[in-house]
Amino acid sequence: MLSSQHLQCQVMQSDGAMLVQVTGEVDVASVDVFDRALAQTAGKAVPIIVDLTKTEFIDSTGLMALLRALEQAQRRRVLIAVIANRADGLLFAALTLDRLIRVFPDAMSAREYLKPQMTA
Repeated sequence: MLSSQHLQCQVMQSDGAMLVQVTGEVDVASVDVFDRALAQTAGKAVPIIVDLTKTEFIDSTGLMALLRALEQAQRRRVLIAVIANRADGLLFAALTLDRLIRVFPDAMSAREYLKPQMTA
């Protein structure tokens, strides 16, 4: 587990996907922890799920880290999905980031989207 004062990130392989569970606040003071957690998925050829449902806050530095992870995943032809609470889902939609990163309300929906790559 990677952590700072206000952020904990746990990275694990789960049912054919890399899962990054994020708890706390992703901001300029803690984004390096989030970056390192996302980097742990970099060498894997399996889809990535970023679970933000326990995230209390995510600022522009956190969103940029997520976009960098998306870019790296696309280079490897790996799908990435975000599970977000309602507030974060609305943030992604308001910033039109949901056009770049698929955002889901729950793990079941995210896994259904990733299923073709999880079984390949």
